[in-house]
This record gives sequence, C-alpha cells and structure tokens, in this order.
Amino acid sequence: MKIIRVSLLFILFDAIIIASFSQSFLKADGKKIVNEKEENVLLRGIGLGGWMLQEGYMLRLNNEGQQHRIRERIEKLLSREQADEFYDTWLSNHTTKTDIDSLKAWDLIRFGYPCIITYTRCR
Repeated sequence: MKIIRVSLLFILFDAIIIASFSQSFLKADGKKIVNEKEENVLLRGIGLGGWMLQEGYMLRLNNEGQQHRIRERIEKLLSREQADEFYDTWLSNHTTKTDIDSLKAWDLIRFGYPCIITYTRCR
C-alpha cells in the first residue's frame, strides 16, 4: 500500500511538472483536479522503479530486509558470479518494450522509472 501511495505521489508530481512546461496548470478544486478551463483532469500513470527495489516484506525476510543484505544472502546461497547473473537477468527483463507498449495502449499520461542507485545502470 505504501508503494502505491508513493507511486501516486510521483505520478501527481510528474503531471504537475509536465503541465507547467506546457504552459497549462492543474489545480485542486475540492476533491477534483481541473485544468485552466475548469475541466476535470484524470491523471493516469504508473511508477515502475519501486518494483526494482527489493525489500524484506516482499520476500518475507524478518531481520535481513535491507536490499544489500538480501543480495549478500543470495551470494551466500549461490556464488557472487551467480548472484551477478541473477541480477543482470532480473534487470534486463524488469521492463521490456512489450511492457512500455502496454502502458501506451492503456493510455497512461506518464510513467516514472527512477534509478535505483544500488545498480550501476539505469534503463
């Protein structure tokens, strides 16, 4: 639930930034978001980056919930090389062109893809 709230905040922030660059502003009107013509605006978006961050509650790990500890645990179970291969494969398949095409088909206004600093590359 926390991830959804954070993602929605990023989406709202992104929408406001995009609107300001296009010289059109959104504002709150009670519980609605409206444009400069007072028309209702429905914001549609998704935050993809949070799914890259491994957290203990996702894997039901009690005391080793930090991402660096999860990686250390994987390296102990396998090997450093196998852990590298796992993470390379995971990141390579995290978001594909098919995923982006689906987002476009769903008519999303914006999607966020923040960089997780732990990884040496951002896509």
